[in-house]
Amino acid sequence: MQAETADETAWVLDRARRLATGVLGPAAMTVEATQQVPREQLDLLAAAGFYGLAGPRDAGGLDLPFPAFCRVIEILASGCLSTTFIWLQHHSAVRAIGGSAPAALRAELLGPMCRGERRAGLALAGALPGRPRLRARAVPGGYLLDGTSPWVTGWGHVDLLYTAAREEQAGYPGGRGPGGDGGQHRDPAGPRRPAARPGGAVPARVRLPASHQAVAEQPADRASGAPGQAVTGPPAGPGISQGRNGFDSDVIIRDVLPAEFADLGDLRVAAYQEGDFLADASHYVSVLPVLGTDGVGQILVAVEDGGPDQGQLLGTVMLLLWPDAGQVARSAEEAEVRALAVAPSARGRGLGRALIQAVTERAATHGVRHLVLSTQPGMAAARHLYEKAGFIRLPERDWCPVPGFTLIAYGRVLPGG
Repeated sequence: MQAETADETAWVLDRARRLATGVLGPAAMTVEATQQVPREQLDLLAAAGFYGLAGPRDAGGLDLPFPAFCRVIEILASGCLSTTFIWLQHHSAVRAIGGSAPAALRAELLGPMCRGERRAGLALAGALPGRPRLRARAVPGGYLLDGTSPWVTGWGHVDLLYTAAREEQAGYPGGRGPGGDGGQHRDPAGPRRPAARPGGAVPARVRLPASHQAVAEQPADRASGAPGQAVTGPPAGPGISQGRNGFDSDVIIRDVLPAEFADLGDLRVAAYQEGDFLADASHYVSVLPVLGTDGVGQILVAVEDGGPDQGQLLGTVMLLLWPDAGQVARSAEEAEVRALAVAPSARGRGLGRALIQAVTERAATHGVRHLVLSTQPGMAAARHLYEKAGFIRLPERDWCPVPGFTLIAYGRVLPGG
């Protein structure tokens, strides 16, 4: 049921004018100068009920008539277009969840979304023409979404994404706008990567349970008439979920969480001690456990995704971009791989190879053309792994972090490099 009275609609429009002139407008130049939208502005929109303007009344929404909703957009945008843009993306997700989503997903998300307690952005890579950038592959219990999104909206103020993916053979999903080609999932960019303005592909390899799929349809390809399929929804967790390339499907690779820093340090130390690689590297004992936990670098972790050990860290690797990658890297086109480690109990599952692939893909999304690393001469298994992954020796970049202790360098040219 839509807004029932003219008085109710008039109240919404009046409230929008007050917010635009009293809050958004006065802060607009600061937003422009800092490229940051204050969360307080979005909180005020939520407090006014504006995150539920498109939502059904039985979930706490207002179900505002479309012409009035358009007028609200115009009013708020006259105050601050950036704030309005972030807020506006949320409503496509609300309409999808309020429409054809499974009842359980609707019950879980729709009320909090209408109240602005959960806030959504967009990453509609599957709606773009051409070969699918974000692909969907059927797996037991749902889908595996694999690929990249060229942009993610939200400016760091969202915890849900409305996204779309297609099967590899699918064409362009025609006939539906952003309000009908997707569903919901948690942000796959990880806690430190800003889910923000366009700029740089965001990697995603996430497992989508069938119970969280909002829409699955098979529209015609506008250009060729070939069938396509749009499938979307929330993964089990943030980051990258792996179930291919020779290691078991009960492992995901994603960004590390701050709560996992202690376990991360223990894993690294255990892996290095297993091979006796800290005996001649005493200078590294205090550095290794905390490397990258200060936010410098991107730490990926392989995590058990099923069974009694679900959530256990199994392995890790870190990517350092320029200018932080200063030991072996020599330019902004290079990045450095560091601290590859697999828990002794998890070896033999292909995790080292998977972590190298994941960090290589992450580097590529940042436009890196040459990936470099350094390792100890005695790390024979690691050196074999790097060489199998396409890294070659760079003897001219070998270096000594301390006198008498030499690290040898490797590099790999990435596609386009």
